[in-house]
Amino acid sequence: MSTARVGAPRVVTSLGVSVLLLACATGGSSGDPPVDAAVGLDGAPTDGAPPTDAPDVDAPPTTDAAVTDAAVTDAAVTDAAVTDAAVTDAASPDAMVTAAGTDACTPITTQLLINPAFDNEPVGTGWTQVAFDPSYPLITPDDGIPEHTAPYKAWLGGLFSFSDDMYQQVTVPAGTTMLVVRGQYEVRTGESGTTVYDRGWLELVNSSNGLLQGVLTLTSATPTTAWTPFQLQFASPYAGQVVRLRLRSTNDFSLATSFYFDSFQLEATIGCP
Repeated sequence: MSTARVGAPRVVTSLGVSVLLLACATGGSSGDPPVDAAVGLDGAPTDGAPPTDAPDVDAPPTTDAAVTDAAVTDAAVTDAAVTDAAVTDAASPDAMVTAAGTDACTPITTQLLINPAFDNEPVGTGWTQVAFDPSYPLITPDDGIPEHTAPYKAWLGGLFSFSDDMYQQVTVPAGTTMLVVRGQYEVRTGESGTTVYDRGWLELVNSSNGLLQGVLTLTSATPTTAWTPFQLQFASPYAGQVVRLRLRSTNDFSLATSFYFDSFQLEATIGCP
């Protein structure tokens, strides 16, 4: 706020001027008329004539007091119309949006598979083995390949002129906004070169085994030397649908290829309505 300075009356200054003029009149020669004979010490006329010093600077009101003090604009503008309180505090969109968005809904991610790492007892819990040689169950600790998570893994292939097939069926929760599968795989083969003789698949299918989306296509031409991680977000969340995570393989008549799977996760994220 600005500080207004009130001007001091100029009486002392006018009196000083009058005294000086009187002194000059008195000190003149006796033969000359007084220079300021019509003006007294206090500014009143001495001979009835109108005063000559009436329109002096003392007559009008002091302009400092009338302008600066009476119209103090700082108090009216700055203090009365404080815009910060009205705009920043009252209309703060961040506070309302953040609080409402945080408290109203938090997405939830849930695992849909039972026995996703194949390690639960009894062996094979949650999984349906469709086509396999009963002498060689698909969920096993055999073949000498260390499991990604012990004690079991899924082992498809490894037999001449044979096909394996297994799946787990789940219901995707209503309200799911994202469906993701992840896990580990290995491919070992007796084949060589770039020609494909044996194949393995990981797929998402419907309850009639109709293909919804492929996850992995593995071949004898793409062997691995260690467990290899994979992850895929499906193009559709398939909310409310019954689906199957399906593994299958096929081998020709010689030089078999083995397809191993372990440590699955099929995760549904249920978002905000």
